Amino acid sequence: MRSFYRCVSRMTKIPDIVLNANVSPPSGVLIFLHGLGDTGHGWAEEFDSLRRRGKMNPGVKVILPTASFIPLSREQGYPMRAWYDAHGFRHLEDPQDSEGIKKASSELLKLVSDQESIGIPPEKVLVGGFSQGAAVSLYTAVTTNLPLAGAVILSGWLPMIKHLSQHSINTQVPIFQGHGAEDERVTKEDAEKSSQFIVSTGHSNYELKLYEDLGHSASDHELSDVNQFINTRLLST
Repeated sequence: MRSFYRCVSRMTKIPDIVLNANVSPPSGVLIFLHGLGDTGHGWAEEFDSLRRRGKMNPGVKVILPTASFIPLSREQGYPMRAWYDAHGFRHLEDPQDSEGIKKASSELLKLVSDQESIGIPPEKVLVGGFSQGAAVSLYTAVTTNLPLAGAVILSGWLPMIKHLSQHSINTQVPIFQGHGAEDERVTKEDAEKSSQFIVSTGHSNYELKLYEDLGHSASDHELSDVNQFINTRLLST
């Protein structure tokens, strides 16, 4: 088990990290967004370790972008790497940076488009992330018209939930949402409320799975379930 909430030294733009597949073309692509204060490097280490231990499909290319530094309202303007501004820890109740969320979602979809330009269609691309990165990916999955292969949501929530219409939600993108039952930063209640909204839209290929004794981190059990979800989605497309 490993926690991914951490601050890193201030830098300018960090290039996307790409873990290439062991086959060409790859069986699919996972674009995974890190959490607040982290970089793509933290998750690159985790995914590389999973591959070496035979716990992640090496035929999947993994793309790990890094967010830019922005001043955070909840940190009195202190700059951190973040996909959008954060006002507090009540993720569904606090003011929402709607412009920043939509911008981050557009940037994620640009990465999907980049894959299509080299011959990998959206049907072979999964989006995902941890914490704030998961929030961006979940928002993207339910608002895009693209037929994505799926979404991997870890310790996340659905931002701007009060501004979304049930009738405008994409119910076709398969979603796996994993969450620690003891998460102190993103409560399971936030995950459950997000889940209730998504299920209320008629989404039939969605799963929220809670992991006992897990906080704001990812466990081998959860990541094993992620690997199974990815393999299932790519085999069915």
